[in-house]
Amino acid sequence: VTPLFSRIFMDNILSGKNPEWLIPFIGALGLTLLFQFVVALLEAVYWLKIEGRFAITANAEYMWHVLRLPVEFFAQRFAGDIVSRQGANQQIAGTLIRKLAPIFINICLLVFYLAIMINYSILLTVIGVAAALLNVAAMRVTAQKQVNLSRIAQASDGKLAGATMSGIEMMETIKAAGAENGFFERWAGYYAKQHNAQVAISKFTQYFGAIPALLQQIANIAILMAGVYLILDGVFTIGMLLAFQGFLSSFLSPVNQLIDVGQSFITMRSSMERVEDVLNYRPDVLEQGQWPVDDEPLEKLSGELEINNITFGYNRLSAPLIRDFSLSIKPGSAVAIVGGSGSGKSTLAKLITGLYKPWAGEILFDGKKYEEIVPYVYKSSVAMVDQEITLFEDTVANNIRMWDMSIEDFAVILASRDADIHDTIISRPDGYSHMIKEGGKNFSGGQRQRLEIARVLAQEPTVIILDEATSALDAKTEERVMKNIRNTGATCIVIAHRLSTVRECDEIVVLDKGLVVERGTHAELYARGGEYARLVSSE
Repeated sequence: VTPLFSRIFMDNILSGKNPEWLIPFIGALGLTLLFQFVVALLEAVYWLKIEGRFAITANAEYMWHVLRLPVEFFAQRFAGDIVSRQGANQQIAGTLIRKLAPIFINICLLVFYLAIMINYSILLTVIGVAAALLNVAAMRVTAQKQVNLSRIAQASDGKLAGATMSGIEMMETIKAAGAENGFFERWAGYYAKQHNAQVAISKFTQYFGAIPALLQQIANIAILMAGVYLILDGVFTIGMLLAFQGFLSSFLSPVNQLIDVGQSFITMRSSMERVEDVLNYRPDVLEQGQWPVDDEPLEKLSGELEINNITFGYNRLSAPLIRDFSLSIKPGSAVAIVGGSGSGKSTLAKLITGLYKPWAGEILFDGKKYEEIVPYVYKSSVAMVDQEITLFEDTVANNIRMWDMSIEDFAVILASRDADIHDTIISRPDGYSHMIKEGGKNFSGGQRQRLEIARVLAQEPTVIILDEATSALDAKTEERVMKNIRNTGATCIVIAHRLSTVRECDEIVVLDKGLVVERGTHAELYARGGEYARLVSSE
């Protein structure tokens, strides 16, 4: 409509042909502008709502998928990199809505304006379409370079985010070691690479981003010259030329938006590759309904464990850390795994819990493989107290029950008593509603360990793996806690450097470089005078 207003004003009002049209013309123009403003406002609000809903859904699906990925996925990537990929996922979701949704409308507008332009002048239309095609060609020529620069920039972003997060998490260690300068130099190196990558993208965008504007200006000049020729030839009027330029601008608007969609996909390609790396990674477990269950699943496993000739390492190009390991554990018994640092004890614990899959051999619970057990049965039956304790900024009760509201308050209190942390909790303001600071900073190391033990006991598992779970406890507290754990009747697998922890276990397995070198009771192994006796003597 606006180009038609230009034609009417020039050919009918300004020329003096129909001066009485001026007042109605101004009124019609004002109503048109008001209508355009209202429609643009409604469109912006509508798309904002759609974009928000789509982004929420996409982020929720991404996060749920991440939570179901196996541990090795996280072992191979920076935490900051995974977080930055979530940001990229949100950006992709927003771009898809903003750019893709109006494509059909833009194509319709493009055809509509093209038809009007052809009706005005085929010659001028050819010039305008040629400018649009040159813009598309320029985009295609620069596409791969943009993708490569974007890949480098996003990889640098992920590394910088990971370095920043690790520095904040290690702040106490950095300050205790006086390593601020060293860490800052390392962080500054990551930042410099990230900044240089962003500068490279900005330079490229500035240089090649001027091409579309330049081509459009050339097209405008060419159309103006051709239009003047048509006016002098009596085919065109000045108003028709102004109207055509308006229609050309309206035609190029959807063209530019379609080109922008292509540019966005080029820019997003590296982001999509990083997000697809996450989404295409196979989850650790299937949905419950997809499990091949032969019999009605039991509420809990009995605690029987059979490990048959398992071999495992973190890198298949290197020698395995665990080699041909076998172990049979009866329900309710306690087995200790000891050995020097790097002997494979913690790795074995993670294999038993299903965090990693062995290269060879099998681990059976009640005669079934991990994949054959209904997920909720496995998760409620097997639990591990890790040597790396993680506490969240939430209440004590929620940290113990891990937000599983099916665990009643009584079970939380009972688990805390067994972990010998109940008295400490009730001595704090608000008791079990007391807020734990991030990382458990307002609790001591021994208290954090006992909270972790209480967290496991609250699940009432039938198989408990204790990986250096009592290393920060004094001897008397450790004795009470271990006695309470044994009294639950759960199968216990104890991994410890401090051998006083394992003396009462039914069997002790001694590892050395991933191989079993000795096994037996404390008395048998000590009397034998081998590796175990050497470890005891070195304490």
